[in-house]
Amino acid sequence: MSTNPPTPKPKPKTTPRLTLLDGGLGTTLTSPPYNIPFTSAHPLWSSHLLLTPSSRETLRDAQKTFVDAGVDVLLSATYQASFVGFSLTEVIEGDGDGDENKDGDEGRGKGKEGKGGGRGIGREEAGRLMRGGVRIARECFVGRDKERDGEKGSGNVALSLGAYGATTIPGTEYSGLYDDLHTTVSQLAGWHFERLSVYFPSTTDSEKDVEEEEDEQVGKEKEECWENVNWIAFETLPTRNEILAVRRVMDSLPVIPQKPFWISCVFPGEENILPDDSSCFQVVEAMLGTSSKAGEKEERGRVPDGIGINCTKVSKLESLVLEFEDATREVLGREGREEWPILVVYPDGTKGEAYNTTTKMWEMGESVGECLGPWDEIVFGIVMRARERGLWREIFVGGCCKSTAEDIGKLRRRIDEL
Repeated sequence: MSTNPPTPKPKPKTTPRLTLLDGGLGTTLTSPPYNIPFTSAHPLWSSHLLLTPSSRETLRDAQKTFVDAGVDVLLSATYQASFVGFSLTEVIEGDGDGDENKDGDEGRGKGKEGKGGGRGIGREEAGRLMRGGVRIARECFVGRDKERDGEKGSGNVALSLGAYGATTIPGTEYSGLYDDLHTTVSQLAGWHFERLSVYFPSTTDSEKDVEEEEDEQVGKEKEECWENVNWIAFETLPTRNEILAVRRVMDSLPVIPQKPFWISCVFPGEENILPDDSSCFQVVEAMLGTSSKAGEKEERGRVPDGIGINCTKVSKLESLVLEFEDATREVLGREGREEWPILVVYPDGTKGEAYNTTTKMWEMGESVGECLGPWDEIVFGIVMRARERGLWREIFVGGCCKSTAEDIGKLRRRIDEL
């Protein structure tokens, strides 16, 4: 009896819709007119702006520039938010701008005292602040097409969840060199579930191992937060194990309704491989696969609605997309599945700069001038060629580090001209 996999059927050609994501929030905040310095004293990076009313207003203003540029999806300022990051963030008395009870500042004073005379932020308050990041993203849409879309305004909010390595000091999302307690699929799944539990409401008694006695106010906050989330974005994953961990977590969520989600990976260096040396095929197989090579079903967890690439040089994007297409065709064909996922691409807007995770500075590398042409023109060309091949269900496109609201606005105009 033959054990050869079925021959993939040719996929009928489609014309995927283009959906516009935002750009690089952290690098926007470090640039004029904001000029906010992020150092090792700011382990939360852009999530640091969730702390006080005045900084939250700055965050709203920065994110609103992307909304004004015409994005369809705005990512929350929660990429590097974690309980550990908040516990290491010192809050000096008076940091609340005289308005401690506004926008979720309740719960201060429950953290540990810091080296500089301040104190870290405890878990209860950290959770409120993280949920506040989703609320701020939603508020940025209010007023846009209000007559058509109601009080919340048009547009979708994606809950941004970076890799475990995005929360370490220094960051390890570009290297994938995690500590021994965050290496296996089970370990990483536990960490991701704990962080994600900040945002979704309790629905059953069985969740008491995750959330102990949850007061009524926290429950209401979580319900409102979950309602404001349209997508969950697991971003910049550097290892195959973390991809599998995320799928396991999304499969185990006890809440209804479930939210669509995407997984995007980072491809640093010159080769089209993850930091853990996984090839594009291994990456896509981890993202989409539900069976072994022998055709046996495996418990891989929930399949993401979208897969893709972020925080990667634009010069690598086209070849990565082509490899993703080859791998997706093979994985789906092997399993007799026909529906393709959404392609999600948001490369860096760099022009030769590389990020130093120790100094938290962008430093000019050897590949100066690698972006031969306007960034928006290059990205749009790559996306249009993928669109013309007609494989993906939909294409999400935007920018990551160093991409600006101006860049995103140019992409909007190109999309609107189709």
